[in-house]
Amino acid sequence: VELFPGDLDVMLAAARVCFQGNVLVNGMTGGEYINTILLQDPGNIEARIFQVSDAVEKRDWKTAVESANQVLATTMNTEILILLTRAYLGQGKSAEALKTISPLYSEDPQNTDILNLYLQSLIETGSYETASSIIQEQLSGASSAKKSVLYYNRSRLASNEEQQLSDLRSSLLSDPRNQEALISMYGYYYGKKEYKRASYYLKQAI
Repeated sequence: VELFPGDLDVMLAAARVCFQGNVLVNGMTGGEYINTILLQDPGNIEARIFQVSDAVEKRDWKTAVESANQVLATTMNTEILILLTRAYLGQGKSAEALKTISPLYSEDPQNTDILNLYLQSLIETGSYETASSIIQEQLSGASSAKKSVLYYNRSRLASNEEQQLSDLRSSLLSDPRNQEALISMYGYYYGKKEYKRASYYLKQAI
């Protein structure tokens, strides 16, 4: 940054370090670098992705939706559509989330991130039978990461606590770092007032 002040690629790299490490680079935050870049190049897609991603991480759903739609007004971008779906789900706008993610799932049903968001959107809109059918179809031969996503979403469809707990355990056996499953396990044990176990899963999520 000192050697090449104003260089957009350098500022993007600095922003990436800021966001990933939660640190300042030369006294500036990632957001400040992104704003500087967008003043010079409003159409910079990578900077826009950082902007939307940062808003999603901060759970600033309104900003994320507005920023994502600004990009999509000029160009279609898969990563932005994925982030927009997350923001819609965060806002509780499940119908909009399903409408956004459905075309991506049609194009690439094997993509784990897209599959996860598609299943979540189906569940949130009450399309339980469709979600259950997809989970059953994709479980056979699925990778560990995908199995974790499928079991986690199946846990949300469980008709009883025993099945829910079994699916959450299967999700974490497939991927011990599945944050959604870890938080759900925390919630399960917290609800049972088993605080030691709840604490364990919450610490894992953190």
